[in-house]
Amino acid sequence: MLFVKFVESGILPTLFSGRFARRHMGVTAAVFDVLAEGFAHAVRAPWVSDTKGVGPAVDILGDLGAEVGRPRYPRETWQSHKSRINTIWDTAPLDGTESVLLLELAAAGFPGAQVQYTSDSVNWSEFWIFFPAGTHTITAEGPPVGSFSIGDGTHIGPVGLLAEDLATMRAIIRAHKPAHWVCSKIVFQLTGWSVGDGHHVGDPGLVIGGTNVSVAAY
Repeated sequence: MLFVKFVESGILPTLFSGRFARRHMGVTAAVFDVLAEGFAHAVRAPWVSDTKGVGPAVDILGDLGAEVGRPRYPRETWQSHKSRINTIWDTAPLDGTESVLLLELAAAGFPGAQVQYTSDSVNWSEFWIFFPAGTHTITAEGPPVGSFSIGDGTHIGPVGLLAEDLATMRAIIRAHKPAHWVCSKIVFQLTGWSVGDGHHVGDPGLVIGGTNVSVAAY
């Protein structure tokens, strides 16, 4: 039990039950809890770093990753997971930024993504994730309903997009996007360039007349 919870439980001796005594104990409890958390981090830190080439046990990484908000993704190797946890001191302050969002998508096996912002002044906080042609496994649009494969083998939604991969992308976007921004869709460019993918005529490497496939990001 955390010291703060102990103080709030109301089982302290009568001596500490007064108005000012409870406030004093509350502050003291908070200080001790912060110290305990610091000691715990200090103990766990060497478990991630290599010591003479010997890394942490694989089963430890799961707990460490969950604690710092960096879970292991289905496609990710444990070496990559360890590296992400090891750089948490550098990346955590940048959570909620474009750079960390794209870094996490790449770590999950979806490199090459871009963040595209809408120019609509009404929806100024809207954006979408854009994958240029050649950076994804999508091959065709498919039926325009849903985004997953059902049990009889029928594919609904973009062809080549697994339900597990879509769930991972959505989870990463929710966890690492700016809190006040909304990701409306994930766009996969099949060929060239087309209206609505966030690009503009004249951008390098774009060919007018291309096609895109999109799926909701939530």
